Amino acid sequence: MSDSIDSLYPFLNGRKKDPASENAALLESVRQKSDESLAAKQTFFADHAQALVDAAKAVAKVYRSGGKLFSMGNGGSSCDASHFAVEFQHPVTAGRPSLPAWNLTIDTALFSAVANDVG
Repeated sequence: MSDSIDSLYPFLNGRKKDPASENAALLESVRQKSDESLAAKQTFFADHAQALVDAAKAVAKVYRSGGKLFSMGNGGSSCDASHFAVEFQHPVTAGRPSLPAWNLTIDTALFSAVANDVG
């Protein structure tokens, strides 16, 4: 069994693990993932800050003109689209008004029907 699989599923090979070394490995894994996540975010925002500002201005313009926000995603991005819409429907910041927003990928019946009928 490969080391990566063994580290994820140590019970599969029947060997006993040392709890202290397992804990140390898990802590190191958390630290490493945290560092990687931070680096990815810093790179993203450095590369795309202006695009984010432009997108925020575009959304604000739509709402100022009485428009609505529609989001959608495929696969895991559907969850992001849902979260994005909810941020407008139910703002977590106290005092912010709710704004009309819909996640188009929430309707699985519609998507499966279109996929079935259209392909």
